[in-house]
Amino acid sequence: MNTSNQFFLRKITDYWGYGAIERWASTLDAMDSEMLSASETELGAAVMEHTRVLADELLQLAAIAMMDDLYKNANMIDVWNDSVTVYLRATAGIFSQLLAQRGFILHYVVDNSFEDMQRPLQLFPIWYSACGIEYVCPQLLTAQDGYPPSESRRRCTATLRASGGSFHYIMLDTDSAEDSFTAPLEQREGDKVITILRTEAPIPGSNVQAYVSGRIIDGSG
Repeated sequence: MNTSNQFFLRKITDYWGYGAIERWASTLDAMDSEMLSASETELGAAVMEHTRVLADELLQLAAIAMMDDLYKNANMIDVWNDSVTVYLRATAGIFSQLLAQRGFILHYVVDNSFEDMQRPLQLFPIWYSACGIEYVCPQLLTAQDGYPPSESRRRCTATLRASGGSFHYIMLDTDSAEDSFTAPLEQREGDKVITILRTEAPIPGSNVQAYVSGRIIDGSG
């Protein structure tokens, strides 16, 4: 355990637990630029050390918890500033890179509706970019490029199929159709592919289904 690093938390999932991102970003926001840069380095080093000692099975469980907690936090956070970006980049971003180096790929599939589309269309793209995770959403394509919903879904599916699912992504459809999640479901059998399916609202205690290489693992928040 690296006790000299103030950002070395008790366990790796503590970096993204309920409300953790906003709390830590608030701490970073009070720092000057030099201290903020040093803190980003320390955060990254702490996450690296946590990840280094995890056996593959525990690494998979940590990845599932992180991905689900990122989504829950994105739905509850009240602020977005440079400190949030720094925190996500130094924690989730580093973990995502290390996960890929270990051969694992994360696919997070969300079938949730929204009364207010501000988060799916404005916050989520920059949130997941900071985490090193591709954000795929047909409603975003429609808003940006004016495609009809069916064409936006077709394009999202084509993008995921063309890639073979070789990168970390979240696929969100806020007005899902029967074929919305065909590509992610096809890819869940892939070697070392971690697939998480969320149909419940992102609140504490809600459940997800998780698969690793097609083998189901129970998950809950």
